[in-house]
Amino acid sequence: MHGMALELTLATAPTQVRHLMIFKGLPALEIRRAQSLVLPHSLKGGELLLTIGKVSGFVYFVLSGTICINRSQYNGARTILNMVGAGEILGEICACDKLGHSANALATEPTSMLKMRRADFQKLEADSHTLSRNVKWLLAHRLRFATTLNEALAERRVCVRITLLLGALADRYSKDSAQQEVALPLRLTQSEIAEWACVSRQHAEKHIVLLRSEGILRVDAGRRMVIQDRHRLSTFCEQIQT
Repeated sequence: MHGMALELTLATAPTQVRHLMIFKGLPALEIRRAQSLVLPHSLKGGELLLTIGKVSGFVYFVLSGTICINRSQYNGARTILNMVGAGEILGEICACDKLGHSANALATEPTSMLKMRRADFQKLEADSHTLSRNVKWLLAHRLRFATTLNEALAERRVCVRITLLLGALADRYSKDSAQQEVALPLRLTQSEIAEWACVSRQHAEKHIVLLRSEGILRVDAGRRMVIQDRHRLSTFCEQIQT
């Protein structure tokens, strides 16, 4: 069933360009131009998409699935820098500065994507004021997320680290500030959350169980997390810190 769904997604991929955040607000003519430049691309779980230091000839747009952005340490350990899901873009930094990728990108589950040649994306951005503005917004948005994540990692208390991380994800995927229930388009295991927050799996599991018991967090049928109440999550984090 999943394979059939993936084939259908890839078959209809060009029509989904207009739903990607990076192309939001583009005139119909520019959307059609973008559609003509993309190709379908798929990854198996565990398959590497981008390698640190290497220059890719493509920019990628995630339609479904989860990509782990990470770097390897000298001792062989892995550090998770980000997790990317449906609607997001990969490889745009390399397209901007033409240097190698700043991290590795690995699919953690079967993932369907669109890809566009880097040169085509650069030309499209140069010709489109709206796309250029969207790229700047994306980079600013990622910087804000990274700042919040650094704040979380500087916190010694495990429960606050995880709560701040989930709060940042809720902000990232909400449509507006008033939205209270936010479904995360990422399939995150407790081990990945622990690794991302730099805590033990046991501590991560304990805190996630607590958030679920409080009705703040649930896991849907597709094993994706849903923040049920952003306000309560924020308040819960404040209560922990006092």
